[in-house]
Order: sequence, then structure tokens, then C-alpha cells
Amino acid sequence: MRKQRAKQRGHEWTITLDNFRQWCEWTGYHLQTGRTADAASIDRKDAHHGYHIWNIKVLPYGANSAKSRHGEGTWALGADGRYHYTPADPNDPNEVTF
Repeated sequence: MRKQRAKQRGHEWTITLDNFRQWCEWTGYHLQTGRTADAASIDRKDAHHGYHIWNIKVLPYGANSAKSRHGEGTWALGADGRYHYTPADPNDPNEVTF
């Protein structure tokens, strides 16, 4: 399903099922999926590349959704246990906490 959705959005998907299973075991992704804000989602590390095993990471669903609304920037888990977004443009005042 993920591969099909990626292709519908025009993104390359080179991850084999075996590689994806190993990545899930390594990251614990398969234990955290769902549709809640803190459930795990797959995010591309570099938006200029498709879905390759070296270019994916786990990001909470809510943070991934917010990232698509706010554009490029950095998401980091803070000491308070919440995700904080800092825009790539230092003149952009739209810092977001999730």
C-alpha cells in the first residue's frame, strides 16, 4: 500500500519487502502504526529523493502531517517530550510544537 501511494504521488520506491521488514524490526515502526498524532509514519529524509531504505525515517504522524503544511525545516524531539519544528528560513516566525 505504501509503495502504491508513493508511486501515485510521483515518488520512486526501491524498497523491497524484505528490506522493509528488516527496517520495521530495526525501527519498531510496525509496533507504532495507526492514525493517532503520535503513531509512527514514514518520512523521507531528503524530499529530493524517493523512498529508498537509506532515505526513510520514522516520524510521528502528527509531525509528518504538520511538516507537509509548513514546508521545509527541522523537526526535533525536545527535552519536554514534544516535537518542535524550526523553519528552514530564519526569518519565518512560524515555529510549531507538536
